[in-house]
Parts: sequence; C-alpha cells; structure tokens
Amino acid sequence: MPPRFSLYTLIFVCLVVAPQGARSQKISPNDTARIIEIVNDPNTPDELKLSNMLELAAFFRSTNILDSYRYSNRAFLLADAIGDSTRKGIACRLMGVSYVLQGNNAEAARWTIRSYEIAKSFGSENDLLSSVINLGGIYYSLKDWSQCLFYSKRALTIGRETNNTRIIAASSEAIGLTYLKLRQTDSAELYFQVAMDLYRSAGNVKALANCMGSYASVFEQRNEYQAALRQIRETDNIYQSLDEGYISNEFLSHLLGAASILVKVNKLTEASGNLDQVDSVSKSQNLKGYLSDSYLLRSKIDSMRGNYAGSLKWLNAHMALRDSIMSSAKEKVIQSTIQMQKLQTDAAITLGDSKLSEAKLQNQRVILGIVLLALFILSLLTAELIRRNREVRLTNERLASKQSVIQKKNRNLEEIGRELLSQKKELETLNRNKDRWFGIISHDFRHPLTVLHGAISLMAEEDLPPEEQKMVFSNLAKQFSRTSFLLDNLLFWSQHQMDGWKANYEALPTSELLGPVLDSAEDWAKQKGILINRDRMDQFIMLTDPEAVRLIIRNFLNNAIKYSYTGNTIWVATKDSLEGSSISITDKGVGMTSEQVETAFDNIQQSTLGTQKEKGSGLGLTLCRDFATFLGGKLSVTSQPGKGSTFTLFLPKGGEPVQNYTYNQGSGEAE
Repeated sequence: MPPRFSLYTLIFVCLVVAPQGARSQKISPNDTARIIEIVNDPNTPDELKLSNMLELAAFFRSTNILDSYRYSNRAFLLADAIGDSTRKGIACRLMGVSYVLQGNNAEAARWTIRSYEIAKSFGSENDLLSSVINLGGIYYSLKDWSQCLFYSKRALTIGRETNNTRIIAASSEAIGLTYLKLRQTDSAELYFQVAMDLYRSAGNVKALANCMGSYASVFEQRNEYQAALRQIRETDNIYQSLDEGYISNEFLSHLLGAASILVKVNKLTEASGNLDQVDSVSKSQNLKGYLSDSYLLRSKIDSMRGNYAGSLKWLNAHMALRDSIMSSAKEKVIQSTIQMQKLQTDAAITLGDSKLSEAKLQNQRVILGIVLLALFILSLLTAELIRRNREVRLTNERLASKQSVIQKKNRNLEEIGRELLSQKKELETLNRNKDRWFGIISHDFRHPLTVLHGAISLMAEEDLPPEEQKMVFSNLAKQFSRTSFLLDNLLFWSQHQMDGWKANYEALPTSELLGPVLDSAEDWAKQKGILINRDRMDQFIMLTDPEAVRLIIRNFLNNAIKYSYTGNTIWVATKDSLEGSSISITDKGVGMTSEQVETAFDNIQQSTLGTQKEKGSGLGLTLCRDFATFLGGKLSVTSQPGKGSTFTLFLPKGGEPVQNYTYNQGSGEAE
C-alpha cells in the first residue's frame, strides 16, 4: 500500500512565510482584537493596515480557515490597490494555503502559482521557496506527478543554494514519494536515503520514522517483501522510542503500510493487530480515510483465510465509507467555495467603501433600503409558491439520490466486467503463445534430431567412402548450425518473456560490434555461394547492448541468406546521424508482398521455406521486434517480390531500455 503524502513539508510554510513589513514576533490570541480594530479603522495608514491583515491571515490559518481567507483576500485587494507587489504575492500564497486546508486543491494551485510568478520578479528568496514547496504538495494532491517533481526539485535546488538542510531533507522526501507514485523505485530510494541521512544528522527522529515507513514501500513495489519487512521492523523500533502516546497521521500510514506487507508475507495475525490499532485511533479521531483503508485490508485477510462472507462484509464497509468520504469532501469544497466567494465579495465592498465619500455611501444605503424593501415584498408574494414546491423538490432530490447510487453500482459492475474481459483476453493470448511454443519445440527440434540419428546410424552400419563421409559431416554441420541458431532464439525469447533479461550497455566500434555476427554468417553464406559485402559500413562508436543488437542482426542475416539465391550478394550498411544510428541488411532474394511486409513483425507465425527449402521457426522477427523495442529503437522493412528486401534497425541517441511498448500492426514497423 503506497504511503500517504507526508504533510511534513508544509511545516516549512510556517517557517518561511513571515510577511515582509510585519512584526518579527508572532501575535498572541490576546492581540487579535486590538489588531482587528486597527485593520477596520478607516484612519489607519494603508501600509500598517496591510501588514496587520497579513499577520491576522497567518494567525487564523491554524484556528479559523475562513477568517484566514478573509484577511488574505482583503490584503490581496489592498496590496493590489497600493501597488505593493511583494506583499500581494504573500497574500496570494496565504489564500492558496486556505484553499488547501478546505480541500479545494484546484483553486489552491491557481492562487499559489500567482504567488510563485510574483515572487520570481518581486519577492524574497523565502517568498519564492514557500510558493515552490506549497506547489509541490498541491500538485501531489492533484496527482500531477510531473508538476510535483518540477516544484519539489526546484525547492531542493534552492535548499542546496542556501545550505538549508531542513529544506533539502523535506524536498528529497517529497521527490522520493513522487517517484514512488511513478513506480521508479531506484530514483525513489536515492532521494529517501538523502532525506533519512539528514534527519539522522539533525536528530529529527519523528521525521526519520515517517520517511523510513515510506522507504519500505520501495521494497514492496519491487516485490522484495522480506527487505520491506525488515525496514518496517526498524521503523517500529523508532516509533516505540518516541514519547508514549505519540500518534500521528504518518504513524497510522506506517501501520497500514506494515499491514499490507505482512499480508503479502502471510503474517495475517500480526497484520490484523496493526489494523486493530489503526481502527481504534481512526474511530476515536474520526479519521475515515485510514479506517476505509483498514477495512479494505481486512477484506483481503478474510479472503486469504477462506472467510469469503467476512471478506465481502469488510469490502462493503470499505465502499460505503469511501462513498461517504467522497460525498463529504465534495460538500465541504462546495460550501467553502461559496463562503470564500462571499468573503471575497465582502472584502471588495469593504475596500471600495473605505475609498468612497460620505455622500456616496448615503446614496448607496438609500438604494440598498429600496432594494431590500422590494425583495421583502417579493418574498411575501413568493412564499406560498416556495412552500408548495418544497415537497416536490425534496421528493425529486430523494429520487435523484437513489438513482445516483444505482448508477454508481452499475458503473462498478461494468468496470469489474471490463477487467475480467481484459484478463480473459490476456490469458487466451498467453495460451496461444504456449501452444505455439510447444509446436515449435515438437516440430523444429524433431527434424534435426531425426537427421542426426539417421546419419549416426548410417556411419555405424556402413563403411562409407571418404567423399560420402565428408558430405554427411557437411550436412550435419549445416543442421547443427541451424538448430543452434533456433535454440539461441528460443532461449532469448523465453528469457525475455519471463522478464529475466536486463540491458548491459557498452560502447563499441561498429566493426567490433558486428564482426562476430558477420564472420559466423559468412560460413553459411559460402555454403550457398552467397557473398556478404561490408563496403557500406561506416565506422563509428555505438552505445548499446551488444548481445541484443547481435541477435537482431543475426536474424536479419539468417533471413537474407535463407531467401537469397546462389551467386547473390548481401550488403551490410551502418550509418550514424544526430538522431541516432542504423544498421541495414539488404538482399536481392525472393522479396515479400505488401501483405507480408504489413505482418512481418507480428507475433509468432508460420515461417516460409528458403530458396533451398530451409525451414524456420517463425520466432526470429518477433524476437527482433521485442528486443529493438526494449532498447528504445525500432525496426523497419522495405521489400518487393523478386527484387529482395532491406531490414533496418534504428537506435536513437541517448535511448534507454523500456519495459512497456505499443506495437502497431500493419505498419511494417515495430516501435
């Protein structure tokens, strides 16, 4: 179970957000009434009023979010009116924090980006750092990983430039968490280790425990459950060393993550114990999110124990609680947005009122009185209609709510059905590949073994003349060469299917990279009277996995020799450019039709006979496609019947191995 995002980095907002122009010491609750009077006094100078508004906004952030937003918005309008860009940026950031605490991350991002843009031009280094850190956390909540990485790394850069170890540690932890979401475990591990080392040096035990709990998820994603379990044990020891009664959201996340790993190593009783602690704390503090995650894990535990009725009960409880959380969050965002919009309007009116003359204010009061009177009369006329329509509206709302619940359940069922259908198709594809695999083994290996048996029997039973013996040995050598080639392809293919092959990059000249393959291919080519020409090979250095490239070129050469006639020439060409390097094999053999070109790199298919009735497995080009894609490159083929074919491998500069790719059938390319 991935860790929840640590709010630890948001602590630094409090450390670096002190408004410029305000008092250096924090205000106390006893000071608020006096400061509010100063802010509301029309005779207070704008500069002093603005400083006090920012102080009130920072103070109310931890006690009354709406008051914090009210004074942040008033400060923004006043700073804009008097042209104070620096404190306008601070007000934008405080408004963004208010939206974060209300759960409206989209609005939080909008206001914090404004503060970031202002800070780049007018703000101090602390202003810029505060905006960057806040944006990293906001985009994490919005699951925009690229933006989260950008701003978290920007914060890390500023921390290093200022030698601020607290910022370096918190930013490194945030980057590690983001890489964990992207399932890039090596990068996540690197940044977690940096953060943990700094926490240890600073003696920040609580932050160290939180980070170590997240670090365990690195091993969990790699399916290294024993290593993850050891990390969890170390984290448990640190939490136990803390003050008795220390309970935090991070600690609950640690208990959930530990339970998830314990389930995967089949320690169900210990996992249930962790969940008991989570349930107890979550219920006492009304932390529905953690309680929902606990119910989901309990469902899995009962399922593993064979208690499917209990598993279904926990699953239903999880779904009901999750729906309740989503509904409450949505309602909270809507209510807070309405309240904040009203406060924003009130602030604008307040600022405008302070600039109007007394005569204009009096006119506005008269107009307002007339409007209110008209509204009162209108309300009396419409009250009866509202009463009669209320029952109808309530009935419609109840029906709509029930319909929404039914639609949601139907969507869940449809999603489960699509997932099952996808798994069925995947299993059918795997089964077809398995049948093809055994077909290749049973057919293509039986023939050479039969030939070998017949030749040995003939040599043992009859005294053959030397010339006939030489011919028999020559045929056996050809058969062994082809069988060895087929076996290499099958072994590479099976290793790739089991995710056992890893790229091993080397920088080699093209002559050294392709020399062993060309030398080996020339032996078979000479037997068919075919020449392999290397004159078109440019010499340059290629950074790639030599074994994978040699396997691809070996298959290209094998096909070129197989489908070429005696007396033909096969050309080998290499080219280097700014975009990448290419290796091409060109023959003047039988060629292919347009339909054959479109399916050249499809999955395992029946191979056609060569010019001398040579057989093949149909696996070679499929294997070439997979390994070219793994290297970040692509294959292409051009061909005409009776005029030959050209197969090309293209590898881009700076290409990296990939695990997932999309193969476009019918294009003649694998990419």
